[in-house]
Amino acid sequence: MRSFSEERRTGTLELLLTKPLTRWQIILGKYIGAMLLVMIVFLTTFIYFFAVYDLKMESIPLDWGSTFISYLGLILVSSVFVAIGLLSSLMTKNQVTAFMLALILCFIQFFLWKGIADLMLDAKTYNLFNQLGIFEHYLRLRQGLISIKDLIYFIALNYILLYLSSHVLLKIKNQGR
Repeated sequence: MRSFSEERRTGTLELLLTKPLTRWQIILGKYIGAMLLVMIVFLTTFIYFFAVYDLKMESIPLDWGSTFISYLGLILVSSVFVAIGLLSSLMTKNQVTAFMLALILCFIQFFLWKGIADLMLDAKTYNLFNQLGIFEHYLRLRQGLISIKDLIYFIALNYILLYLSSHVLLKIKNQGR
C-alpha cells in the first residue's frame, strides 16, 4: 500500500517520473519487488511442510504435487492482491486509505462474486458470477488441479490491474505538467 501512496505524499513520485523509465518499467519494478517479498514469506512456510513430512507415519504418503500446486495457487492469488494493492496505492496519497481500498477490492474479488453467484437460480448466471471471482479458480488449485483456464484467469486479471495502474500513473504524470 505504501509503494506509490507514500511517494505521492512526499513528492518523490515526480522525481521517479522524470527518470528515463517507462510507466511499465516503474509499475513492473514495484510489482516484482512486492512479489519477491511475498515469495520470501512463502519460502519460510516450507519449514512447516517438511516438519509435517518428518512427523507423519511411514505408511501414509504425502502428496507433494498437490502441495506444490497449492503453493502455486497461493502465489497466483497473492499476485492479484499485490496488483490490487499497487492500483489502490496509485489512487490515493494516504497509505491507510490505500490499504482500506485494497482490502475492500480484494474482499470483493475473492468473496463477493461467489456470494452473488450463490444467490443465482439459473446455472448459467451462477457460473458467470462464480467465474468472475478468485475463489472458484483458487479452489481448484488448492485441490491440486491445474487448469489452463485458471492460469489464464490469473494472468489476465494481473494484466488488467497492472494496465489500469499504468493508466492511473499516466494520469498522475499528466497532472504534474
